[in-house]
Amino acid sequence: MLFTVALASFAVGMVVDRLVFSSGEASGDSAFRGSNDRNRKNSVNGRSPERSLAGSRSERQGDRKAPRERPEQGPDGSEIPKVVRTALEEIERGGAINARIVSDLIAQIPAGRHQRNLTLHLASLWGRSDPESALEWAKELSGSLQQPALEHILQHWAETDPAGAVNYVAQLPNSEHNLHMVRRMTHLWAEQDRSAAMEWATAQTDPATRERALGGVVISWSQEDPAAAADFAVTVSNPNGRNEALEIAARQWANQNTADAMEWANEIGRASGRERV
Repeated sequence: MLFTVALASFAVGMVVDRLVFSSGEASGDSAFRGSNDRNRKNSVNGRSPERSLAGSRSERQGDRKAPRERPEQGPDGSEIPKVVRTALEEIERGGAINARIVSDLIAQIPAGRHQRNLTLHLASLWGRSDPESALEWAKELSGSLQQPALEHILQHWAETDPAGAVNYVAQLPNSEHNLHMVRRMTHLWAEQDRSAAMEWATAQTDPATRERALGGVVISWSQEDPAAAADFAVTVSNPNGRNEALEIAARQWANQNTADAMEWANEIGRASGRERV
């Protein structure tokens, strides 16, 4: 049964990936060719598209207006007050950040998209320096900001202390979102230290946590060596964790080398048949 599930998942994964990627590449190529054609037409006249556009605007306006001074902008390109920009630059250089500073800065931006972007950027900055305090602050956020802020903090915590980040998430009540974060944090950890991440994942006593953690390790491993990741996936003792790891490794392998991946999958099927005889 294990191998049937693995082979079915593998085949479906290859078909879906081929359809998605081929469609995306076709539309992307078409857009790229259209852009290049327009650029070549403008180049024939000795003018780049940017210069042609600027020139036509200048001609229409008669150069009557002086260029407007560019507004101060935040990391995401949104307009923000200069005092907030200065404070952000100070924090990025290692300056103090705490709940009061964050609240004061957020209060200077009107509610809306720019305020949301600033809040998440501050969560990221705080996550690098004092993630546990930042997480306590993020838990008090209301509405749709809470989960993204928590994820931004955990993401940046995992960059400097992946073990701390994954242990924090593993202690949260089991939910689909929290288990997803376990896999994400373990994936980031495996990119830095696969052996340590693997040791932690296999030591988890909760089946759901162990399954997602192993999945995170396999995601990272299969990006580098899908054959080795697939061979490991076969050895996972928990059936659910094994099936998930097999599907992850098979999909990644199929993207890199479909022929070798298919040969491996067929060999698994033949071995499974021999075992049942």
